[in-house]
Amino acid sequence: MTRLKTSSAQFGLIGGICRASSDCILVQEPSPLSPDARWKGNLYLLAEPASEGGRNAPLVRQVLTEIAQAYYACTSPSITTCLGRAINQAGRSLFQRNMQVSGHEKVTVGVTCAVVRGDELFLAQVLPGQAYVAHQGRLQAFPRSPSWD
Repeated sequence: MTRLKTSSAQFGLIGGICRASSDCILVQEPSPLSPDARWKGNLYLLAEPASEGGRNAPLVRQVLTEIAQAYYACTSPSITTCLGRAINQAGRSLFQRNMQVSGHEKVTVGVTCAVVRGDELFLAQVLPGQAYVAHQGRLQAFPRSPSWD
């Protein structure tokens, strides 16, 4: 059995300007010797805020950080349970924040979560979001959109 080798890179495209990094991407790769790496795997998060611009960057980063912390703090042996709980917790926090601010300050964030553990890949999403998976030489959209065929 071959183990997947993971690598990640990032860039941001904000207002048509390419950036070397992005506040909308968070990578959590525990040390290979860590117990988290063995049973929780590596966590990759991509946020897609509904509006572009720097004013939402700290809030988007907070959502991603909260998901990552809740995911690794979850004691369930199920990756899907831990991802679901982490996403729900961050969603409740964002909802509470949006209830306390005026209309133009409210933020909607789509999130794509990928966990790589050994030779397994787990994906979870909160729309709006789009991921692409390369498998056996084919690129597949997740979720699949029939209009793109």
